[in-house]
Amino acid sequence: MYAALSEQKGVDAVDSSSHDSDPMTGLPDRRQFMKALMEATRNAGPGRQGAVVLFGLDDVSHLNDAHGYEAGDRCISFIGDLITCAAGDRDFVARISGHEFALLIRASDGASVKAATRGIVDKVSSADLPLPGHHEQLTTSAGIVLFPDHGANPETLLSLAGAAMRKSKSRAPGLVTLFEPEEHLSEIEEMASTRHLILGALANDRVVLHRQPIVGTSEGTVQHYEVLARIIDEDGQLKPPELWIPHAEELGLMSAIDRRVVEMTFSSMGGADPIWGSLGAAINISSNSLGREMAEFIVAMGAHHGIDQSSVIVEITETAANPELEEIRCFMDIVKRSGLKIAIDDFGSGNTSLRRIRELDIDIVKLDGSLVVPIENSQMDLMFLDSLIKLLHSLGLEIVAEYVENANLLQLLEECGVDYVQGFHLGRPEPFAALPV
Repeated sequence: MYAALSEQKGVDAVDSSSHDSDPMTGLPDRRQFMKALMEATRNAGPGRQGAVVLFGLDDVSHLNDAHGYEAGDRCISFIGDLITCAAGDRDFVARISGHEFALLIRASDGASVKAATRGIVDKVSSADLPLPGHHEQLTTSAGIVLFPDHGANPETLLSLAGAAMRKSKSRAPGLVTLFEPEEHLSEIEEMASTRHLILGALANDRVVLHRQPIVGTSEGTVQHYEVLARIIDEDGQLKPPELWIPHAEELGLMSAIDRRVVEMTFSSMGGADPIWGSLGAAINISSNSLGREMAEFIVAMGAHHGIDQSSVIVEITETAANPELEEIRCFMDIVKRSGLKIAIDDFGSGNTSLRRIRELDIDIVKLDGSLVVPIENSQMDLMFLDSLIKLLHSLGLEIVAEYVENANLLQLLEECGVDYVQGFHLGRPEPFAALPV
């Protein structure tokens, strides 16, 4: 059954010597890892088995809470160096997300990979973190998947390694789990079911759009809508996004969803839907879609439907906003030149510094709920947010506060000077019918 998940088209292989890297650790990033993995799977075969190992750091949040985000970043970089030094010369190490590192082993058997991984996990867990005056360790859990035994598609392999890593974490911190199809049958079936759901929705026009109002604090009226993708299953039931978006990203299907959302939104804005008027639309673009091809598609669709480009906001997540990556720079340059605005979504949920924000050619910062919600009950959080808003305004940025759930929170945010607010208190996501493209 897991083999069926490997039929989808993978990432095109390119020279893995590209200069793209994770800016914090200096290691290759997820894109570079997937390119290297694609090349390795193409060269795999009988007697040439490889492996993907996914390391997930355990309970990093306590480092940030106790020592600050800068210290947490320093510890993550330190562990990246440990994993790299412990890996073989021919192995490929990358940081693929905030607390996760991936190791590509190009030739080895399952037993040897598990022994090597156990050694790396023990080395990480026994190392003293670079926290002057403090004696602390950090454990990591690991998951292993073999290729071609468990598949050949890079996205599928990384997803299965993630399933094995999560199994390790569920048992106890610091464990190593080798992927076994029988043990992970439910996750494999869920991935296959989600893949069928998404492809079926794309093929049979069961991708639908909802929109949630974003209100200007000075006007008190809706200024634009955030467009949200939803999927309807074969039984006509709406599937909550949290049930399919993570798997869509793992399976490499979000780009197709993003394209459909752009097409349907621009068709609605350029057609007879009266709700738009002079209002704008904010469209989320997933990190896997960011690049020249998607940017040119957005611009072309806008021109095709006669959309005022300045009324469109492209939202990208904080973790994807990396100006040191060529694909991201290219994407941002193209959409900015066409007149579209760019917003950083979920600001405060990752590790983006204010220095990084200053380097980005963005227009809007959307504050994550983790920064917004606590201000109701904490004077310290309120003071911090007030100072942050002033600093962001000094950089010429507009600010949207998300998760506004009641009138008291709205008043506090207005007093802090946010430009826009979004949340159930202002309006829930509601469906709308886009015209055919």
